Amino acid sequence: MICDICSATIVGAPAALLGTKEVVTCKDCWKLYLNSLIADGVFRGEDIPNALAGFVGEMASSDTPWALCQQCVAALTNAGFALPSASRAVAPRGHALCRHLGPVQYEITDDESMKLAFQAALSAAREILPEAKIELPRVVVQKAATRAGGGLQRS
Repeated sequence: MICDICSATIVGAPAALLGTKEVVTCKDCWKLYLNSLIADGVFRGEDIPNALAGFVGEMASSDTPWALCQQCVAALTNAGFALPSASRAVAPRGHALCRHLGPVQYEITDDESMKLAFQAALSAAREILPEAKIELPRVVVQKAATRAGGGLQRS
């Protein structure tokens, strides 16, 4: 099993299981994720601003719990993130805030949480890349019945 934030190998049980909403609305989770993308050479820092909307959509469409390694749990705890009780049951499905419709195209099912996810990702990206001009993407939100264009859409 690998950590869903930093991709480190998890031996045994994960240090924590979190729901998608908990992860994508947390600036510190985004900082860990974006820093790991840069450190692993998956993305260059200068490419992050253009990819941010896609990252939010991909992460928010995860319908299963997020397994975290001990290092990510420690970093989140040090940053003040209140982890849920280890005895808390996490449902195996039902965590997605949007549905993946196609390449960088999503149907939003939880408007408020998606707004918080964009804000958290934007804040983290600005902190990691202070020299970059990063703006919240201008996303046209449409009803699912009128999905003619691309982008993020809501139902």
